[in-house]
Amino acid sequence: MQLTDLLQKFGEHQTVAIAMATLLSEDLACIAAGAAVRAKQLSLLEASAAAGIGIFMGDVALWVCGYILSFLANTNKLSRNVQNHPKYLYVQSQIQSHFIGVLFGSRFVPGLRLPVYLLAGHFRTPFLKTLLVFALASLVWAPALVAASSVGHGWIENTLGSWFGKSIFVTLASALLALLILKTIYNSIVRLRHFEFWPSWLTYLPLVPYVLWLAIKNRSLMAPTASNPFIPHSGMVGESKSQILRLLPPEWTLKHELISVGEPAQRLAKIAEIFSMGVLSFPVVLKPDAGQRGAGVKLCRNIEEVELYIAQNPQPFLVQQCHLGPREIGVFYLRHPELSSGRIFSITDKVFPIIAGDGLSTLEQLIQMHPRYSLQSKVFKARHDHIWKNTLEKDKQMQLCFAGNHCQGTLFCDGQSLVTKELEKRIDEIAKHVDGFHFGRFDIRFSCEHELRAGRGFSILELNGATSESTNIYDPSWSVLRSYKVLFLQWRLLFEIGAANIKKGHKASKAKDLVKTILDFYRERKVNLISD
Repeated sequence: MQLTDLLQKFGEHQTVAIAMATLLSEDLACIAAGAAVRAKQLSLLEASAAAGIGIFMGDVALWVCGYILSFLANTNKLSRNVQNHPKYLYVQSQIQSHFIGVLFGSRFVPGLRLPVYLLAGHFRTPFLKTLLVFALASLVWAPALVAASSVGHGWIENTLGSWFGKSIFVTLASALLALLILKTIYNSIVRLRHFEFWPSWLTYLPLVPYVLWLAIKNRSLMAPTASNPFIPHSGMVGESKSQILRLLPPEWTLKHELISVGEPAQRLAKIAEIFSMGVLSFPVVLKPDAGQRGAGVKLCRNIEEVELYIAQNPQPFLVQQCHLGPREIGVFYLRHPELSSGRIFSITDKVFPIIAGDGLSTLEQLIQMHPRYSLQSKVFKARHDHIWKNTLEKDKQMQLCFAGNHCQGTLFCDGQSLVTKELEKRIDEIAKHVDGFHFGRFDIRFSCEHELRAGRGFSILELNGATSESTNIYDPSWSVLRSYKVLFLQWRLLFEIGAANIKKGHKASKAKDLVKTILDFYRERKVNLISD
């Protein structure tokens, strides 16, 4: 029996059935409406109107429930204490001040509609304006979902039907597959709206013709590999963190030791010796000597965690004294070879993801309900799988990652306000201490912003070379055009610096050598550790 056959039994009341079904499941009701459109039992307008009215009714019902709860919340001392809590007052102020955008936007973000609409009623947002927002959101959402379902469901159902014959199983399977496809498309659209979450190939695709033009203009495709002559290939790939750190003034770097390849017992013994000599103390950070995008970075608080890391990582790695911050920035620096001084091109302020418990929701639920963290839920689940289903205590705050890398969940914001003459002078002094360094990014941790602005009180975690990014382009408040403007400028300066060094007698890498290095790096890279 087909889904459309079931709808047919309602006769003239199909629209009523669809509207009522949205109260149970909006998605399946819209899929059923789409099936009715495809079977020509209903027009697209009728099906969309039925689904839209049902969705609108459900939204209003949630608001009314929240409104009723607002009266019940004043009946006991505990609830009154909660309403005086600063976080409660903050949420209340945000929803009441921006309720139109919050209500409309949450309709299209999975997991947000229920809590947001209940809170809107609880905080008594203006009723008529709220109804208009609900109506507009339903007017956009219902026709889109019904129309997509009428196409997607029909194609899947016909395909499955040709394989297995017509049955209720095929109908249900096609409905679920259509729902999965629609959700996948929707999630992709949500991610594409956020430049910071674009896949790398898509981010750099517009850059390809520009890089080719820069190669022609500077008469060398390999000019970037001459930008930092002191690093092999100028740090395009696989540069050694330990070798670069040794060239920096020791007073500005954290104590560290390189642990080379060998038997696990030998490597553990060397680390134990380092601790016994007082060179390092817990906590320490372990990370691959040639890492990429924060992969394999682990915060270790005891020797057992170090032993586990060694067992999982056969490659050379760095043991570095931990700087707890709590602040971390990326300082992007460049100096043209013809100039005596360099400058700070940009600063990225790294904001670590922190989530607060409510005493009711699991860690998974808290992340899925968050508009940003939900987009990186796979990363957080891999890292916190052992407590993924645990309920986070009320008001307990949990930092979701330690590594200051966007791929690991850290938010990147433009930190231009942190740039001062004192800090720029200090960074320039440190950079010029390394002969042949002209282009790259310092990753820095510090405790006091006042000290940082004065050019002191910070520690360098690492220095990255030619493939460093001005990571402020991933600031979610930036437009795509603004991000690309900075990215294109960065690459223009990289080519110009490399070409200037070539004129001064430095040699660029050969293309075949660079390709071989890249292939060897990814072939030999065996680190598959989940970063902290």
